[in-house]
Amino acid sequence: MYRLTLAQIEAIVWVAKLGSMREAAQRLGLSQPALTHRIREFERSMDLKVFEKSGRNLRLTSDGLALQSTFETLTDVARQVEHSCFTRSRRQRVRIRIGAADMFAVTILPRLLKTVETSFAHLVPEIHVAFSHTIKNRMADGELDVAFLTSPEETAVPNWDYMGQVDLAWMASPSLHLPRQAYDPASLSEYQIISNPPPSLLYESINEWFKPLAPSRFSFCDSLTVIARLAAEGSAVVLLPYALRSVDAWASELQVLTPARPVPSHRMYAVAANGQLKQDARALADEAKELIRRSSYY
Repeated sequence: MYRLTLAQIEAIVWVAKLGSMREAAQRLGLSQPALTHRIREFERSMDLKVFEKSGRNLRLTSDGLALQSTFETLTDVARQVEHSCFTRSRRQRVRIRIGAADMFAVTILPRLLKTVETSFAHLVPEIHVAFSHTIKNRMADGELDVAFLTSPEETAVPNWDYMGQVDLAWMASPSLHLPRQAYDPASLSEYQIISNPPPSLLYESINEWFKPLAPSRFSFCDSLTVIARLAAEGSAVVLLPYALRSVDAWASELQVLTPARPVPSHRMYAVAANGQLKQDARALADEAKELIRRSSYY
């Protein structure tokens, strides 16, 4: 009698989520042939086909769609069992080092920490908030277990999991009475501009937008929320993540300016380290991605 395996279920679930054998294999730490074998063995034994080609990607067939919800539930239950067993086998809670870019810290991190309390009771979060380039370096040096950071462009690094797009917008206090028009670099260059300091992505994005000009008055601040507060008081025109307006009282009061040229966007990624807490780190990254999917931030 054929017995369905959790490994086959997990393979099908991740290919369905990512639409790609290659990406699913990277996510599961398998070779692509090994992943393909798991799915083919399932299809052969069950005498049904779960995937079909859709352009360059894969999508579920009608049989696959019928199984999708059940398979996702089974993988969730399996993960809960693993965490429960891990918790019971360890009398001491484990400290997990989480690196977060400022934007992630003020939007998703509070919700993620609530999930840690309920579903990852064996973990003690140690939070490190910094600019993305700092988080990236600390991750490379083995100082973090999981990181949530932004990049100005798409990256092909295998263990970087794309989580969403961070849209930026020029904003100013209504007290400045700026006319409702399209603003180009020349029209904003004479205003006080406040940004994260170099080499932050926000600083680089502002310089890129202003080229070949440069702001005549450029000041720096480490905190996005403080930048929003200063802008709300009429101290500066600022470039901020648009989603900040949903979580920050000061940012919500700002007037969004219409740009005459496109404003660059950033991309949010999760990175899990290949250390002792690899499984927990990836589970937290998955939870964060689900929280982002259910939110309107990115």
